Amino acid sequence: MEDSIALGNQMLRYRVFIQMRKDPGMMHSNEKIPKYVVQAPPDQLMSDKGLYMIVDTTTQGTQTFYLALVVLIILMLMCFRLWPLWLKKGIWYISFYLLVFLIATAILRVILWGILYHFGLEFWLFPNYFIDSNDPRDSFLPVYSFEVREDMFDVRSIIFRLLSGSLLVYMCYQFCQDEKNIEDLKDLAENGLTDLFEYGQEFMVGGNALGDNSKKNETEEDKKKEETF
Repeated sequence: MEDSIALGNQMLRYRVFIQMRKDPGMMHSNEKIPKYVVQAPPDQLMSDKGLYMIVDTTTQGTQTFYLALVVLIILMLMCFRLWPLWLKKGIWYISFYLLVFLIATAILRVILWGILYHFGLEFWLFPNYFIDSNDPRDSFLPVYSFEVREDMFDVRSIIFRLLSGSLLVYMCYQFCQDEKNIEDLKDLAENGLTDLFEYGQEFMVGGNALGDNSKKNETEEDKKKEETF
């Protein structure tokens, strides 16, 4: 409680919020939650029974600008079919590679944690990766966190890590024994992303749901040529 009050006093000092008190000139049916309040003297310290109001520094002009920006973005998305081809491709390239990066990073951080966990170490790549923040940069800061686990030398934890590590090594060994599994992995690495990229590109810019419907305008002769070819 003392730490919370000290933090609150600092926030009062920098006017993140201000202290209020009930208006003495008005009648209040509820003493704990008064209906009418006025600003308290600025020299009062924070208490657990005080009333406080957050200071919103956003101006009317800023709110109007954000509202106009949101409306403009919505209108642009609604007119996606009218976008030039180069812009559609650019949006698809950025979306695809960003999605691949995010998924690959999520998988890599779990693999790294799992390997070092069996050595009694706690390592996370981008420890705030799934943090709920308004700033996307917070998910990638700090870059990593590393510490020795408290149960590193605990007997039961050591036995569990040995059994778990042995099981994982055995499963990987059995998986690699089948040549078909290795071939499937190679095929996925070589053609999986390529097929997904080409399908998404066709969907975005090639005349499908979000495209310009160019394929629907093909003549019967064009279709016959494709079939004979």
